[in-house]
Amino acid sequence: MTPLTTVAAGDGSLIIRSRQAIVWNDDEWRALWAAHMGPEGAPPPVDFTTEMVAAAFLGERPTPGYSVEIVARASEDAGVTLDAVTHQPPPGQIAAQIVTSPFQIVRFPRPTGPVRWTDDQKGAQTFRSADTETSTTGFDVRTASALAYLVGPISGALILFAESRSQAVRFHAWQSIVALGGLWLIGFACYLLAFAMLLISATGFPILLWTASLVWLVWAGVWLYCMWQAWSGRRVRIPVAAEVADRFAPVRG
Repeated sequence: MTPLTTVAAGDGSLIIRSRQAIVWNDDEWRALWAAHMGPEGAPPPVDFTTEMVAAAFLGERPTPGYSVEIVARASEDAGVTLDAVTHQPPPGQIAAQIVTSPFQIVRFPRPTGPVRWTDDQKGAQTFRSADTETSTTGFDVRTASALAYLVGPISGALILFAESRSQAVRFHAWQSIVALGGLWLIGFACYLLAFAMLLISATGFPILLWTASLVWLVWAGVWLYCMWQAWSGRRVRIPVAAEVADRFAPVRG
């Protein structure tokens, strides 16, 4: 039996349609919590390096007394199978005519295999952990994510062109294009300005040359860090570049 820890439960969710979800990274967790509680509040902390989150939303119900309970069991492929069990008010119970929206959100240890809802549930979907999610590049997700950084924005663009399924891989590809590509441009601009400065002031040349060298040193550090974190299955976030990646990484359609 997979241990589940309740993160939140009740009957006042802003998600008013029946839905089940699996969340395996901070970005999806923030998005789900914003849909559930509104954009103002921060979600409860979850360590997604070792845990995952499951959420079941029952949708609108005409009276209090309804609830939903998530039950988990280990599967033969080292994964986890989840059930969303609906509890109804006892027959004949008198209840106020108040619309409710029951929900339960739990966290549990990240398995090595896939995580899925039972196939007989209405609207059920199968989700995979980051380690087992598939990629259209021909590589597994972690390898494709790391390769997105291998040659900076060039490899990022190639991986992005080949990837049409994994949001994680597309995130790393976009971040490589924006972060590493941006540092490339800054470095080259400093070199060009340094040599242009020779025509104006010899004292400015070494300053710009030193600045360009510093930019390339930062580029190398970001490159190694991002590639290692992607290979480890983590989604490091580079300022500005991560926001752009968040916007364009989701698969459309």
